[in-house]
Amino acid sequence: MLVKNSAIVFAALFIGSAASFIFQIMMGKTLSLGDFGMLSAILAVQGIFSVLPGGMILLYARHAAALRARNNETAMRALYDRSMKESVAAALVSGMVVAGTATWWSHWMHIESGTAALLTALLIAAYFVQAPPLAFVRGLQHFWLFAGGIGGAGVLKVVLAATVIAVGMNSISNAVVTLIFSTLLSVVLLHLALLPRIAGEGALTHGLSRKETAAFLFSALAGTVFPLIYLNADMILIRSVMSAEVSGHYGAFTVAGKVMLQLGQVVGIALFPAVVAGSTTGGGVSPSIVFRGFGLVLAAGLCAIAVAFLFPEWYLRLILKTSDPALAPFLGWYTLAAVAVALLFVESNYSLARHQYGYLVPGALAAVAQVVGIINFAGSLESIVKFQAVLFWGVFLIRAAILLRELKAAQPVSEGI
Repeated sequence: MLVKNSAIVFAALFIGSAASFIFQIMMGKTLSLGDFGMLSAILAVQGIFSVLPGGMILLYARHAAALRARNNETAMRALYDRSMKESVAAALVSGMVVAGTATWWSHWMHIESGTAALLTALLIAAYFVQAPPLAFVRGLQHFWLFAGGIGGAGVLKVVLAATVIAVGMNSISNAVVTLIFSTLLSVVLLHLALLPRIAGEGALTHGLSRKETAAFLFSALAGTVFPLIYLNADMILIRSVMSAEVSGHYGAFTVAGKVMLQLGQVVGIALFPAVVAGSTTGGGVSPSIVFRGFGLVLAAGLCAIAVAFLFPEWYLRLILKTSDPALAPFLGWYTLAAVAVALLFVESNYSLARHQYGYLVPGALAAVAQVVGIINFAGSLESIVKFQAVLFWGVFLIRAAILLRELKAAQPVSEGI
């Protein structure tokens, strides 16, 4: 089942990733290098602020998976309605915070478009509203619905971007508007498809206590924030300390990085509800499942690493209108680091589903080390990308060694997947 569900999720994220990739190519070919760097920085801000909805997705998915495992699906509608109310409230608060501080953070990151900065607040709010539908299709393992929502939003994003370019209205602001509309479409599609499947009048009688919910949400946020920080904080820092040309090239690097992260999301999304169900029913899940997940990510990741090292100039010419061949060799090292982050994402999802939080300390230390390292190596892009590759692979190998020891010590149990 892991392979089957991973294949469905992969198809959905492949369409979404391909659409995002095409979108980035369209923007890179029509915007100046400096403007593309600004757009990449805005997307990095969105990535950092999406940490909370990412944690909420894991929290709601766990509740939904637990209700399903207990055959208490009559209470699913009550859980969904409560989740939507919480998400809308969080969207309003986050949108006001981002809009209220837009002048400060846009100035610090040298983002000249005030309109685009304000629109970023709406984009972040849309991600909050998207959390419950995404969480429930994951927790209930309706992966075909997940595929339809993500794929439809991706196709619309490309169509809207092509329309904006065709009428000569391409700008950073309109690029952000395109992302807002595509995200909201995903919400509508998933919401309409999900409602008939969660009909019921039952009340919530089971679930985590407030203390357990707070602990789980904190851990979920931490598990989500680390990969997002790893692949977004670097862009924000580089935008503030290096030239517009270098940040534009690094923005092209981050496109590859986010594709790698989605490889981890493919496996993590498929793995999470299955592990939760095993933990809820007491049947148990063998730790070997996470190593199979690692294998799936590595199989695709090694191919990407090979392409990044062998054909970096081709990749940059594909993304950017103009590129500097001297910066091309650094793409391979960045991709190497991104694959390690994708593996860490799988590991954190597996641990979180089992209420094991050993990833928190090494994850936090790696986030701090990344920021310190980028500041320390400011001015040398080569040093920055090589440092990140060594850092993230080091953290992953430590966590993998701990899991391997756990696997050897585990008694044989039914995997049920």
